[in-house]
Amino acid sequence: MNAIQIDNRIEFYLDATRNGRFQRVEKSGAVNDAIKKFIDDRFGDLNEKNPYSFELTQQVRDDLFTLIKSATPTVTSLTSITTDYGTTGVNRITNPTDYYELISWSTTIDGITTFAQPTTYNALIPLLEDSLKQPTNKYPYYLEDATGYKFYRGTTGTLVVGIDYIKVPATYSMGADNQLINFGAGVLVVGQSYIATELSVQNGVTYQVGTQFTAAVTTTLTSGQVILASNTTTCDLPDKVHEIIAKMAADILSGAIADYTRYQQIEKEVKES
Repeated sequence: MNAIQIDNRIEFYLDATRNGRFQRVEKSGAVNDAIKKFIDDRFGDLNEKNPYSFELTQQVRDDLFTLIKSATPTVTSLTSITTDYGTTGVNRITNPTDYYELISWSTTIDGITTFAQPTTYNALIPLLEDSLKQPTNKYPYYLEDATGYKFYRGTTGTLVVGIDYIKVPATYSMGADNQLINFGAGVLVVGQSYIATELSVQNGVTYQVGTQFTAAVTTTLTSGQVILASNTTTCDLPDKVHEIIAKMAADILSGAIADYTRYQQIEKEVKES
């Protein structure tokens, strides 16, 4: 669904003709809240303590696959940490700018790929002083910091890091109220792409709400209302979960207007989705 189609589904669940109406910016905000809640729920949120995770079931991957990205970040020059038990090499990478959640690492040292194990701040120093567990090129470790990750390994060789991660979702927007274009002569630009926000007629063709079209032949919008497609940003989760996102956004908005009967019904719809 495009941004206007999602808006239309939210209006359906809110029963907007008989309940409180919201500005477009408020509905867009609710959708963005819903997207984050959906990702945290599917990926495994600590507060919700969901028993499933990204690796546990195919459905979770199917619900988030459009957000999966791979990158090969730049690795800093090798530095070292020396203890009584030996010297450990340290490299660091900075997270990609659109990084949201880690899925997995691949670490390759001098052409040999190996598994990097996670460690913690409390475990790091004892690890460096343990002659049996001290990081090596065969058994590297990684530790997250504020903006990236440090890799602890041997003191020789070149490290290449690959990362699979969940990217930050696009900020959904159905556009602003002042970007809506009402019917009239000369209001459109031929060749530009528009989305109908009401039943609209252009160049003799009728477009249903949510239909995207390219203005043709004439700049006149005979009837209805549209918005430039470029002034909207739709949800970049897979299409199959857009209906759930619309329900979750309506759930959030229903609570905001204290329409608790409708709120409970929509919340039930969300849980059954």
